[in-house]
Amino acid sequence: MSGFIYVLKDPQTKAIRYVGQTTSQLPKRLREHIATAKRGAKWHNANWIRELLANDLRPIIELVEEAEIDKLNIREEYWIE
Repeated sequence: MSGFIYVLKDPQTKAIRYVGQTTSQLPKRLREHIATAKRGAKWHNANWIRELLANDLRPIIELVEEAEIDKLNIREEYWIE
C-alpha cells in the first residue's frame, strides 16, 4: 500500500506553506485541514487557512510524491528540507 507526500500552497503567491503526508485522497485531506482550522486549532497553518477562508480563498493542495507507507516519514522529511 502507498501514501502521498503533498504540499499546501498559498493560492495567491503559490508559495509552499506546508508539507505533509497522507494515505487519504488529496481532496479529502484538504477538507480535513480546513475543518481543523474552522474548529479553532491553534497551529500556525490553521491560522493561515482561516485567513484564506475569511477572504474566500482556499489553500492549493498538490501531490509531490507517492511512496510506500513505510517510507512516508523519510520522504516527508526530505521534502521539508
